[in-house]
Amino acid sequence: RTPYEALEYWYNLKPDLFIRKPDMFRSVVFESRE
Repeated sequence: RTPYEALEYWYNLKPDLFIRKPDMFRSVVFESRE
């Protein structure tokens, strides 16, 4: 499972969380690349 697939999985579980916390979503994406 790639980090991107994991993000899609969590996004499907809690889309409202990502809509409310776009900054958190971006930080998770950047952290997963490092």
